[in-house]
Amino acid sequence: MPNAVIPQPKASNFTYKTWRNDR
Repeated sequence: MPNAVIPQPKASNFTYKTWRNDR
């Protein structure tokens, strides 16, 4: 995912972890 995408708080458990992992 582009680093411009900010993970949503409600989805931080999934989106944020995946976003950090992908980056």
